[in-house]
Amino acid sequence: MLIGVRLSDLGRRSRWLLAIASLLFFIALAATFLIPQSVLWMLRAWLLAILFLGAYWLSFLADLRGRLGTWQLALATLFGLLAWILVVAMLLLWPQLLMGA
Repeated sequence: MLIGVRLSDLGRRSRWLLAIASLLFFIALAATFLIPQSVLWMLRAWLLAILFLGAYWLSFLADLRGRLGTWQLALATLFGLLAWILVVAMLLLWPQLLMGA
């Protein structure tokens, strides 16, 4: 249950995005601590995971439009915005993430 919403209430797209985001977060976490890679590679893995998390939250809001209470909508919107703000901040702080370096 997430902010009073069961996973079964979500659409197929939201469940897939959540599964992909969870898998990418696991891979990024494992890469950070277990696999000796360059910092740029790890930042790209985290960026991809956060990007899918932001997509999940947008899909979550679309699936439950009209069924969320005020505080639930505010909390879900906050989480969705934080993910996209983090993506933009990462791209502004490390523009080489988009380059092939």
